[in-house]
Amino acid sequence: MNKTYHDFLEAAYFGRYRVRVPRSKVMKPGLHYRNDPNSMANLTAKPSYHFGPIIDVLPLLNLDWPPSRENHADSSGASELFSKVNDHLDRLGHDNVALVFDGDESSNTIIIMTHFEFIYSNFTVAIHFPDGWLMLDGQHLTENAVCYLSVMERALRLLAHPSVRYVMRQPTPGMAKMSKNRERKGEEPVADMKIVHLTKRIYIDGRPVGGKGGSHASPKPHDREGHYRTRATPLPGWEGPFTPVSGDFKGQVRYRRWFDKTTVNGGAPDEKPGRGHPKAALPKAPQYRVVK
Repeated sequence: MNKTYHDFLEAAYFGRYRVRVPRSKVMKPGLHYRNDPNSMANLTAKPSYHFGPIIDVLPLLNLDWPPSRENHADSSGASELFSKVNDHLDRLGHDNVALVFDGDESSNTIIIMTHFEFIYSNFTVAIHFPDGWLMLDGQHLTENAVCYLSVMERALRLLAHPSVRYVMRQPTPGMAKMSKNRERKGEEPVADMKIVHLTKRIYIDGRPVGGKGGSHASPKPHDREGHYRTRATPLPGWEGPFTPVSGDFKGQVRYRRWFDKTTVNGGAPDEKPGRGHPKAALPKAPQYRVVK
């Protein structure tokens, strides 16, 4: 798992994000949410569900995706998806929710935040790049609404599946302190942060999600070697088409992309402290517990 929703809350509170000016590549500093208590309260009230990489969102990282009538928020496809998203939110009992996805191996995190009100559902998107957080402008979201709504609808439908378990993650010290301060002032504490855990491979719209015995618990720290990843359909920045002459995809048209060597963090410590040591029960990774 890359960045979390709580990481974004901290960035928004201190104004550590940028906003892209509509129809340009010009970036401007974001506002400090600590100066806008109502907006900050709206963010902290959202429970967050972290899907990791189990839902493919790589196309959404193409911020220069050309708009089209089929993807516009006023299209019939968008209207149908808005209705489905609202139905899912209603079944889950949420008016506000944050959906978090890992984009690729370069620590990109996409957060789609929804807000349900009557028959409408508004949403905003924040993406974490190596140089910091970026909030997408409303015009970009309006002209490409179907792309983002499709991911939202699929993720919310997944949450209701019986093979999904929610794994609670303890808040960081900063978020725990913020929660206590908000409760002290009579405000709502920071909402829970849950990781989506699949107990087996499931199918949505005929496409597999997760794997057999798949888990989104934190793995043991290790280095993942550089490697190619191949797929049957093209994506921005991927090489191809090419036809492998050997292997599982021999004779099939494929596309590929090279991923650099990365460090995977988390898991239990390599060596446990001795019995009686004050840190004997404190692993390096955050603690998790199943809540559903």
